[in-house]
Amino acid sequence: MSANLTVETFLPHVDQAFAAQFSDGELSMTLTLAQLLKGGPSPASIRPPFELRFTCPVHLRQQTYLLRHEQLGEQEIFLVPVAQEGETFVYQAVFN
Repeated sequence: MSANLTVETFLPHVDQAFAAQFSDGELSMTLTLAQLLKGGPSPASIRPPFELRFTCPVHLRQQTYLLRHEQLGEQEIFLVPVAQEGETFVYQAVFN
């Protein structure tokens, strides 16, 4: 994960689509950046901590995905499934 990613990087892209690529190189799913949560100050952090919440209609396993976005380009982000809301799954990415 890049230390250059901040809450300001993602803030304009809430409710936008990100293409998720599996480790085998196959493009497979579209995730939506549904929520961005700011954390409190942390003296050990390289940046103020924050959390991204993505949604997707398919259950994905916990792993690092290559996410592509039109304006942000490609970023490797570790996603963890944290909830299911009806037919939608919620994934968390934590940056600290």
